[in-house]
Amino acid sequence: PVYPQIGGWNISGDFNISQWNFQNTLEILHNQYSRGGLFSWGVGEDERNSSRNILQLDQGGLGLPTRDYYLNKSKDDEVRHVSFLIFF
Repeated sequence: PVYPQIGGWNISGDFNISQWNFQNTLEILHNQYSRGGLFSWGVGEDERNSSRNILQLDQGGLGLPTRDYYLNKSKDDEVRHVSFLIFF
């Protein structure tokens, strides 16, 4: 599982807040697993000058791939949802 690499997971019993680093966690999630949280970023064309590329920052989302993960209440989807949260 991925969560030991980002400091553990509180309900797993192996989480230690004094050893957890928020910045390192965000770096790992963004750079190694392409997962955002609080914000997302990317490089794209400048709207004012199409010959330049600029860094673009945006607000983050809830993290699940599609709207169906939130709306479909079947047991399989609940298992998939929890697996996604634990293992990314």
